[in-house]
Formats: sequence, C-alpha cells, structure tokens
Amino acid sequence: MLPSPVLLTFTLALAPTDPQEATPAPSSTVEQRYGVSVPPAGAGRPGTSATAAEPPATAPPQDGGWRLNPPDRWYALKATAELGFVGVLKHGIQFGQDGTYFDLRKQGGQDVLFPFFRFTGEFAIKQRHSLIFLIQPLKLKSRTTLDRDLQVDGTRFASGTAMDFKYDFGFYRFGYMYDFLKDPEQELGIGLALQIRNATIEFASRDGDQLTSNRNIGVVPLVKLRGRWTPKRGQGFWLGAEIDGAYIRGKVISGTRDYFEGALLDASLRAGFKVPRAGDVFVNVRYVGGGARGTDSTPRAGTDGFTENWLHTMALSLGLYIR
Repeated sequence: MLPSPVLLTFTLALAPTDPQEATPAPSSTVEQRYGVSVPPAGAGRPGTSATAAEPPATAPPQDGGWRLNPPDRWYALKATAELGFVGVLKHGIQFGQDGTYFDLRKQGGQDVLFPFFRFTGEFAIKQRHSLIFLIQPLKLKSRTTLDRDLQVDGTRFASGTAMDFKYDFGFYRFGYMYDFLKDPEQELGIGLALQIRNATIEFASRDGDQLTSNRNIGVVPLVKLRGRWTPKRGQGFWLGAEIDGAYIRGKVISGTRDYFEGALLDASLRAGFKVPRAGDVFVNVRYVGGGARGTDSTPRAGTDGFTENWLHTMALSLGLYIR
C-alpha cells in the first residue's frame, strides 16, 4: 500500500535539517530583528575590557586655612603682648637743690609688686627690615606716713603726714631694626629707636592740703639689639634676648647749659615654645631702669630746675608672640 500524499508531506516537514543552517547566530538574529548587535562575551565585566582603565581623578589640593602672614607676601605683621608683675629694686628721687633725696622704695611704699603690661607691634619688610612700635605703661602708686620731713622743691611735708605717691613713667618707643640672618627661626638684629616718655610724678598729703606735681614729656634716642636662637632639634623651643639702651653725659651732648647725666636700659631674657597655628608663648625676665641728674634750663616758677631720679625695676611676665 503506497503512502498517501498527506502523510508523506507531514513526514518531510518533521525531518531534521543541518544544524548550521537551522540555528542562526544570536547576533545575526538580534541584529536582523532589532537592528542592534550583541556585545562580545565578557564585555562590561570588571577586568575583561580590552581598553586600559582610566586613572583616578586627582584630589584637589587641601586649603591650609587662613594665615596672618602668607609665606609669599613681601611684608608681615607681628605682635607681642606681655603680662605679669614688676618690683622696684631701688628708687631715689630729689626735686630742688635744697630738696630731700627720698627713697621711694624704703620710705615711700614701693616695696610691693605692681601690675606689668607691655605691647609691641611690628611691621616686617622682606623678613630683614622691621619697624617696631612699643607701648609700655609704668605706673607705681603707693601711700605711707612720713617718718621724717620731706622737702620737694619749695614744699615741705612734715614728719607724720599721711602721703600719697604717684610715679607714672610710661613711654612709647618707635624703632627700626635690620636682621643679619636669613633664617626666619634665627635672629641677630641691630637698629635705632626713639623713646617718648610721658611722666607724671606727684607728692600729695592725704588730707588734700599739700600737693606737688612734676610733669614732663621728653625724647630719648636709643640703640637697639635683639637676638633669637632656635635649636635644630628643639621641637619648637627657642631662647631670645633684647636690649634697648642709651647713656648721655655732659653739656654739649645733652644740649643743656649745665652738666647733665642720663641713662636708660631696657633688657630682657626669654625662653619660649612655638605653638602650631597659634604663635609663640614665652616667659620673660626684664630689667627696666635708668634716670637722670641735672638742671632744667627753663625751670618752672618756684623751682630751681634741679632733678635727680634713678629707678631700677625687675619684671617677670608671660608673653604671646603672634607672627
């Protein structure tokens, strides 16, 4: 019996064909159907890309914060403040040729400690040239009862008088200094300064009946020296010294008709430590002393113009140096 045409057609339709011809490539099928190609195997997986990975982006430089004196600027602003106490080592004073040479420390109540404050501002140019301005108050107030008569110019205070003494000898100082060392952590400077004293010296009875007041504004030229040593392995520790001073003697140099002698010394030793981003802290021992002896060519009415005044003090203070 011969197969029917229908059965023969159904058998041929189910017969297997060549696999290469029967199964099209996936990429060809996707491309034919959707118009896009399939990426190669492994593409997009980490570590299998044919191209080199892009280098990581460079982090932006961190801001070091605000600085009072950037290193690339041609000038710098600096400031120093000291706070402590001062004691009188010796203080003798006389007004008038016939006046009493009076010991203010032993007889006038200056045998105690007094507040001490000092401020310095500095404008540095190219790290080597410095313009310096100093404010130094020095006010000594005391009271006592006289154990002997006291003659001040034409006024006599009797023994047993209760007294108030005011010795205000504050001053301002302008100076210039040149630093011979290039290293900013080391210093060896020399310069000149001009000091303006603002003095008020008063002797007063506490009952208000008697008062003598001597006021004076004067200018004194000074020589200035300053140094600083920082050890290489000191971990911020440093030592410093400073001297401002002058000595005048004679008639021609002082510009007076009579003999005149005057001296001033402001000297200190300090030890400090550099605090990052804050400045330097230090402890300071300072001697401030000097005086004068001579006759004023234009005396006040009722006086002969003679004055002798010698003061010696020692101060201990803590300081902050901002630079």
